[in-house]
Amino acid sequence: MSKFETQTEKFTIFRHTQGNSKSLKSNFIQTLFLDKDMVLWIGTEDNGLSTFDIKTNKFNTFQITVADSNHINNDNISSIFEDKSGVMWVGTHTTGLLCYDKKTDKTIRYRPDASNANSLTSDNVLSIAEDKTGILWIGTGNGLEEFDRNTESFIHYMSRDGLAYEVINSILIDDKNNLWLATNNGITKFDVREKYFRIYNIFDGLQAREFYQSGCKNMKGEFFFCGVNGVNYFYPDSIADKPNNSTLILTSFKTASNSVNYAEDICEQKEINIHHTDNSFSFSFSLLDFTNPSFYTYAFKLDGLDKEWNFTKNTRSAIYSNLEPGKYIFSVKALNSDDVWSKPISVSINISPPFWKSWWFYTLLIMGVMSVAVTNFKKIYYYKRYNKLLELDIFDKTQDLEKTNMYLQNEITERKKIEESLRYSEDQYKLIVENAIEGIIIFKDGDMVYTNSQINQILDYDFEYMSLDSFLNNIHPEDREIVESNYFRSSDDKNIKNYYSVRIRRKDFSEIIVEINSVKLPGKGKYEIIFFIKDITNRKRAEDEIRKALDKEKELSELRSRFISMTSHEFRTPLTSINTSVEILEKYSEHLTQEQKQNNLLRIQDNIQKMKRLLNDVLIIGKSDAGMYKLKLEPVDINQLCNQIIDEFHTFIMFKTKHKFKYETDNLNNRVLLDKDLIKQVIENLFTNAIKYSATGSTVFFKMNFSSRFIIFRVKDEGVGIPEGEVNNLFEPFFRASNTGNVSGSGLGLAIVKRAVELHNGRISVRSTVGKGTEFIITIPLIKVV
Repeated sequence: MSKFETQTEKFTIFRHTQGNSKSLKSNFIQTLFLDKDMVLWIGTEDNGLSTFDIKTNKFNTFQITVADSNHINNDNISSIFEDKSGVMWVGTHTTGLLCYDKKTDKTIRYRPDASNANSLTSDNVLSIAEDKTGILWIGTGNGLEEFDRNTESFIHYMSRDGLAYEVINSILIDDKNNLWLATNNGITKFDVREKYFRIYNIFDGLQAREFYQSGCKNMKGEFFFCGVNGVNYFYPDSIADKPNNSTLILTSFKTASNSVNYAEDICEQKEINIHHTDNSFSFSFSLLDFTNPSFYTYAFKLDGLDKEWNFTKNTRSAIYSNLEPGKYIFSVKALNSDDVWSKPISVSINISPPFWKSWWFYTLLIMGVMSVAVTNFKKIYYYKRYNKLLELDIFDKTQDLEKTNMYLQNEITERKKIEESLRYSEDQYKLIVENAIEGIIIFKDGDMVYTNSQINQILDYDFEYMSLDSFLNNIHPEDREIVESNYFRSSDDKNIKNYYSVRIRRKDFSEIIVEINSVKLPGKGKYEIIFFIKDITNRKRAEDEIRKALDKEKELSELRSRFISMTSHEFRTPLTSINTSVEILEKYSEHLTQEQKQNNLLRIQDNIQKMKRLLNDVLIIGKSDAGMYKLKLEPVDINQLCNQIIDEFHTFIMFKTKHKFKYETDNLNNRVLLDKDLIKQVIENLFTNAIKYSATGSTVFFKMNFSSRFIIFRVKDEGVGIPEGEVNNLFEPFFRASNTGNVSGSGLGLAIVKRAVELHNGRISVRSTVGKGTEFIITIPLIKVV
């Protein structure tokens, strides 16, 4: 740490001196904070908190003590803050948020609790700030937290709420009580009153997307944020958002039955009236702005049903089903690429009730009953009178029948001509149907009455004895209900068309996918329906393959993004440590003891080995995911290789961890065929894990023996062990067990081990007991080289 005197323009440098309790606690400083009493609080990476008296230039050791800490290590300090009441808030990288009251000398810890939805979401607390109303805001590695001091609960803000990125490295608050958040994906402005996020990225002038835990505000109110490519500074009041002047329109409205469909003139509709049977419908909408459509977000709600807005990025439609009759208002708004919301547009939807529930139905019912009674009375009166008139009318009718007979003779002649014409039309119709590319089946009252030749090629059935029931039995059980419901539904509504696809079994018991269009044919007293059937098996399979490919590409993209983020973070720490040690040796070598020089050199060597192993892991993961890694098999003296690896680790642990190695082997005179570099990396990764997760001075057991067909490696430690429920996830990339604590790691080592073993057609198994240790057993086929 350096102190700069403005009057003399000189620096005073403070360093940690081993054995001197009055010196700086650690040279690895992560954060500084000057409280109201002009005491400088210092947060270190590996040795907790200390304080510094600016007047006397003296350091004081500060030990955080929590009553229920259960000996949790609080050494890795990431952020420090003092609120208006003088209470100190300390954020750590691995053990949550600490609240220290200087008056009572008591400390409270806040950590994630799976059983409490209002607990802190992450142990990694990166930034802390307090707004004008006294609300405490916490930036974590898993979103923004609003702390309610009365209930001691946390309100979470994450990506689903509009946050650009869930890693909040720094928080500044402007004069209007807006929060400015520095993240790993740009700077985000949060309007506390409106609960609205405004995201700024490189298109708005930022030097890069990623920012550090370095943000400050000068006396003039100017903000400074440090990032990977420099510094951004600005006055927050001068940042004016562009208004969203883009036009948002509704592009369509249609009901599930398609009885109401506004495809082109929906923009002209202010009110839509639909029948109660059309209570399932959908809206489509679009923002007429083509600047950067991939960044657009839409929000919609249906007043009368939705209490809050529904947000979507990739979907420009809203679907509602089975609504009760009544009046609703559909509203939609859009967020453009400048993260500014448009004005909402709305349309009213009125769903009419069924007629039997309306007031006028009951009125008509009463009137109808009265009308029937009056009508029946009149019928009796007029019946007697009608009989008398009928006798007089019979004579007149007899004369009319003679005239009608002549008319019928003429009509029969005309009908014969029409029948000849119909017979010609029927032949033409049959010619068209027989040459159709779709299969056609006609059922009348459950019996098959017609099939064309194309249906025989599609299904290859014996249609001579087929009924509707036997046809339905060949349809997949999960799809049968769709065909049955559409078949009988067609009888209620003439000319209704139903399109659906089902799985159906052919005569040879192979399964295909067909598209069916069913239409009810007009008839008197006969239930007659025609099925148009088309084989779409190849099309469906192609669609499924495309969908699977897209899902796989999305999964790889997410994995690649997470992989890049992790490796950049893992490389930064050892590079920083190497740079610090080099600067110490370069500038202060004359003042260091031989032991201090040796410690710095060992730290450099240790971090170089970490980077080397990480680079090897990165290369293998990358080539493996791309399917490009190929084994480089060569004759290897396996005993000599294992002895070489153990000698290298003996040199490391002699000066670092003081672990003991116990090595047993069956000597093999022959050389074996292996990928030497890959097997070496497997053993090194297992040794590294065994040392990392076991106590200093404990023993690491390594055994290699041979059977007639296999080489067997066993690596066993006396470490923390692996929880039983997490063993199955142990070899997944980026997975780390829940009991690893603050031990650093990339989560790639065991994934590399598994892939390397599988490339050799081998197997790996794990035996572990929590608190007692873990044993990895690797079995690889033995291929001797003469």
